[in-house]
Amino acid sequence: MIANMIFTLGSGLSSGELHIYTDLPTVVAGRGGGAIATDRHVQSPEGTPIANLWLTMAQTMGVKTDRIADSTGVLKVA
Repeated sequence: MIANMIFTLGSGLSSGELHIYTDLPTVVAGRGGGAIATDRHVQSPEGTPIANLWLTMAQTMGVKTDRIADSTGVLKVA
């Protein structure tokens, strides 16, 4: 059921030609059991690592960790 899932679609590169991995287009769908607000567009500040999204998703799913890769914190998703 969509209310309990998190589905992510994106790319590891914003420009495959130049191998740029900033400003990554990413779609997150689902509510994660009510932890994620829906129907909105979120743009993180410049320089925010994508690992912050992975950390946020992991914590939403109950993983007890404070860091993933180069994450600097969680994103506000509720």
